[in-house]
Amino acid sequence: MKWLEKINPVWHYSLTQAGARSIVLFPLNYNGETLGYMWSINFNVENTVKIKETLELTTFFIASEIANYQFLQRMEILSSIDLLTGVKNRNTMNNFVDSILSGQTKLKHPRAIVFADHNGLKRVNDEHGHGAGDALLRTAASLIRGVFYDSEGYRSGGDEFMVISAGVSEEEIGSRVAQLRAQAEKTENTRFAIGKSLFEKNSDILTAMKYADEKMYVDKKNYYQMHPDLKYR
Repeated sequence: MKWLEKINPVWHYSLTQAGARSIVLFPLNYNGETLGYMWSINFNVENTVKIKETLELTTFFIASEIANYQFLQRMEILSSIDLLTGVKNRNTMNNFVDSILSGQTKLKHPRAIVFADHNGLKRVNDEHGHGAGDALLRTAASLIRGVFYDSEGYRSGGDEFMVISAGVSEEEIGSRVAQLRAQAEKTENTRFAIGKSLFEKNSDILTAMKYADEKMYVDKKNYYQMHPDLKYR
């Protein structure tokens, strides 16, 4: 307690106010990393050696379990998140769609699918390198997450994103799409081809995805007709 008073007087004061008279503190170490601490207060100081041995063994197993849990969390994140853009990946999207089709997940009405494809990404990759293309995809993902903040967003392909929205009206979806286009126009090179489709039943999600994807490609075709200098690629 005297040592604790020197290095952390605030904690020492808190403990003494709570009636603590003695404390033994052990770090939870694993592979050279401190994951946390474990302590015991008001122990019989005559049993210090026994308590030390017990806590040494206990903290070893606890630290191992914590490290294993953290490892599994990291693996789960790596398997579900697109590391380039930070949005959920295609695998997570497919699993979510499957859960909707099976009835495990029930979406709030109204429901909508939005596809957004980045126009001109190949040209940027060819002319400025893949680093510039990656930066565009990160910007695109950031814009989509900001506009569809209350929806599930995914990177469904190389330069393609999909949003599953629930509980948002058709008018609001249209407004969000317009907002996404407007925000993209404020950037130097981010331009979207967008398609949207609403669906009534959860079981209709695949049909809605098909319609939204088709509308997106029509929008992309129109974009390149208006900007032939950018070429259709």
